Formats: sequence, structure tokens, C-alpha cells
Amino acid sequence: MHLLQDLRFRQKVGILLMSVVAIGGAVISLREQILRLDRRPESEPEPLPLRDPGIVTVLNRDDIPSIDRPSFVTAAKAKIAPSALVIGYASGKDAHAYAKNLLNGHEIVNDTVDGRKIAVTW
Repeated sequence: MHLLQDLRFRQKVGILLMSVVAIGGAVISLREQILRLDRRPESEPEPLPLRDPGIVTVLNRDDIPSIDRPSFVTAAKAKIAPSALVIGYASGKDAHAYAKNLLNGHEIVNDTVDGRKIAVTW
């Protein structure tokens, strides 16, 4: 068991290192592209100023719809794998579970649990 855990740890470290290398390569590539922009001939017009590179907007406001009237089934009737990730909320006698795979496409659920209005975000 210890060997298996050690192997999983090494795999995770390897994936992390590959991610760091990939991100580093992307940053270097972006830097090189920016430097190439600075070496334009004088006949070219001034480029538009770059936006803050730390904030990239790919969607317009309200492009990701919220779930405002969620419906639920019992756990026995739910068509979801037992290992699926959910966000749960319980209050009083009510408990609701929100499947992560559904939240990926909506990011927010406005719900009422045990008479209390809640917002579930992902």
C-alpha cells in the first residue's frame, strides 16, 4: 500500500512539474511575441494598447446562465455515479445536492432550502 501511495504521489508531482514547464513555456512565448511587436518598422501604425494580461475576458456579462428554479430527485432516483462530486447543503429537515458536472455549465444556483434563500457557486 505504501508503494502504491508513493507511486501516486510521484505521478502527481510529475503532472505538477509538467504543468509548470508548460505554463513557463507559454509565458516565454508570450514575452517573445510582445518583444516582436516592439520591433515593428516605422511605417506601421501604432498597435492598440494591450489590456491587462492578468485579466482575460472571453465571455460577455450574463453569458453563463444561473439555475434559478432547480428541481431535485431523491438520491435513489438520481442518475449520477456514486463517486460523482457534489456540493451539498443541509438546513433543518431539507438537504440538497448539486452535481459538480452541472455546475460547470452554470456556476451558480439560486435555491431555497428550509425556507432560507441560498446561492451555490462553483
